[in-house]
Amino acid sequence: MPIEDSLEGGDRPIICNAVLARTPGGLEGALQPVRDWTARRRQAEALRQAPTWAQGMLVGVTCGRVLHGLLLDRCLGGERWVGWMAAPECDWAGAFDVLLEPEDEPFDPMCGLIQTWNTVTLSAGSGVAAPLLGRLSMQRLAAVRAVQGEYQSSREVMVPPELGCIALRVVNGAFTVLTGAPLLPQDPRQDYQAIYRRAGSRLSGAMGA
Repeated sequence: MPIEDSLEGGDRPIICNAVLARTPGGLEGALQPVRDWTARRRQAEALRQAPTWAQGMLVGVTCGRVLHGLLLDRCLGGERWVGWMAAPECDWAGAFDVLLEPEDEPFDPMCGLIQTWNTVTLSAGSGVAAPLLGRLSMQRLAAVRAVQGEYQSSREVMVPPELGCIALRVVNGAFTVLTGAPLLPQDPRQDYQAIYRRAGSRLSGAMGA
């Protein structure tokens, strides 16, 4: 449940506990998230014929036997692009992970959050098939960029550190986003992020960037 009534007062966030919330309804209620996930994936299947890469596209890129989701930010010239790793583990979000929302649908559930702290450079001409997993509007892409700006400037986020906490907050006075909370001193998200940083580094190397 939210513990703030509004976003009045600048960038003050609304915080909710997303991990501990329980779905009522017994077995049917427990199965509903699985049904929702399956429906979202089927909707995303319609996007699989990927056109030429463009800003805001969510694409799937294979490294070894693992398919990674990526949000394309901008072209660096030629076929080289920069973007961010995407991941499905929304419960593990930190302060600089942007959670996708219903307005961003359809998108594959494997791209549930964007890791603005995990930048990847890659080449569109590497010969690797990259299915289209979703597409963000330019407004939403600008919001993701704004969160990355917070990360790069080491800006303090006015949300109490906590694992599994989701905050609705305002970035740059212009964008409303859902993110996680800052990391605790001893936080399993540190190991989680290290794993994804290594994956991003391997992906950049494999994609010829």
